[in-house]
This record gives sequence, structure tokens and C-alpha cells, in this order.
Amino acid sequence: MSQQENCSICFEDYVDPIKLPCNHIFCRECIVVALEQRQSCPICRRLCCNYINSRFLSITEPEEIMHEHQGEPCFVYRITIHQNTQTQFNFFEKRYVEMITEVLKKNLTFIIDPQYNDNCIRVKLIECVPVHEHSVYTCTVQNIQRLKIIGFSERKIQDSNSKLKYATTQSIIDNFDQETLILYQKLHACIEKIIEILSLNENAKNQILALAGKKDEVQPEQISKHSLELLQTIQMCENGLLKWYYSTDINGRLGVILKHYESYLNYCQNQ
Repeated sequence: MSQQENCSICFEDYVDPIKLPCNHIFCRECIVVALEQRQSCPICRRLCCNYINSRFLSITEPEEIMHEHQGEPCFVYRITIHQNTQTQFNFFEKRYVEMITEVLKKNLTFIIDPQYNDNCIRVKLIECVPVHEHSVYTCTVQNIQRLKIIGFSERKIQDSNSKLKYATTQSIIDNFDQETLILYQKLHACIEKIIEILSLNENAKNQILALAGKKDEVQPEQISKHSLELLQTIQMCENGLLKWYYSTDINGRLGVILKHYESYLNYCQNQ
């Protein structure tokens, strides 16, 4: 079973052994208690999940059940997660619980497809906690990359009518032209006026300018990065701006950001 003959928690012979996604083995009772304290392997600290008693799956399933498919597991969900920030949501469908199982066994990343312009985000699983007697899983994920979907594949979930999607992706490249630079400079001028009117202290001023980037910036990837960061200062969902996070139309994105800051500038001037 393992080169190690004893459980690393109790140091006794294995009793009802369980193998984690990282392939380390423990007594069932020992690892259940350990995972209640911390959602990671006691040996290597790889993210794990105490779903041993799940009504859907068991981490004792053999590796061959997890078939290889082209692309990454894909969760269809209309959401945005700010770049490098974290959010939580729940999984309860069998296909997505199985998806999380696969993610835990592999590289801890998967795709969220918001169904906007064939664009998506790759997220990293940070934590997975079972609730409601293992019928629901609360997952914490971190956005690590915007991507474009170029294809899908599917696999049928065993003992179920549902299918799990896999997405093949490539990097997103925003459209960029001379108008982009003009809009970017107008936006910077507007932000500078707001800073002046509000008489912000040096710390607050530097934080805003760090989001906006350099006024004379000409590199497309940097302007794209800062436009996304500025977009995140607006309540995207409430104002119907979610689509601009996924869009490659950087001029449209800068346009809605500029409109927002110009409205705020007018408000500041009239106070």
C-alpha cells in the first residue's frame, strides 16, 4: 500500500486506511479528525477537503476514475472576481462536487465561464469546506487569469444524467489603438482633478495613482491591467458593467470608466 507501514498521525498500523489526493495515507479516524482542524494534508500541507463521508464521492476512489480530458474543468457561473482577490460560493450539484474532487487531485485550478463573449477566468481553489452533512461545499477561490475559451469537451458523470464541461483556453489580448491612448490620458486628467479637489493626503493619492498607472503609459498590457483595476473600483454588477471585465474592447471599458469618474468629478465640483 505504501512504503510507510504506519499512520503518520497515530504512529500505529493503518486502520481502515484512506488515501488523500496527494497520495499520503492515514487511518480513517485519524485523518477525519485532522481535516476538521485544517483543510490540508498533515504531511505535505497540500489543500485537501474532509469529504470522506460525502454522499457523492469518496477520496478512496481509484485514480483511474478521474479520466483525462482536453482542457480544464469548467464551472458555468455568471460572476466576476477581481484580479488576485478571493470570493466564496457553494457547490451542490454532483458534477461540480466531482469537479472539485478532480481539482484537488490535480493542479487546484479550474475555469469559471460567465458566458460573456466566450471569455472566462482561471481560478485557484484556496479552501473547500463541506457543510449540511456533506451535501453542499463552500469553496474559496482566487482569480489568477482572464482567458478566452476556444473549445469545450464533456464527460458524463457516473450514475447521473449530468455532464461536466472542460474548457480549452488561450490568453486574452485586448484590442488597442490610438483612441485607447487618448481615452487613457483623459481618464488620468479626470482622476488628477478629483485628487486635487478632494485634497487627498499623500497615501490616498498614491493608492489611486497606483491603480491608474502612469499617465504617459503606452504599453497595451499595462493599460489593460490598469483599466481592469479601475473598473473594479465601480460596482460592476449593480451598474451592468460586468461584461466589460471580460470584453476585449478596451476602448469601451475605458469609456465607461471615464464616464463614471467624470460624473464623480462633476459631483465634487458642485459641492
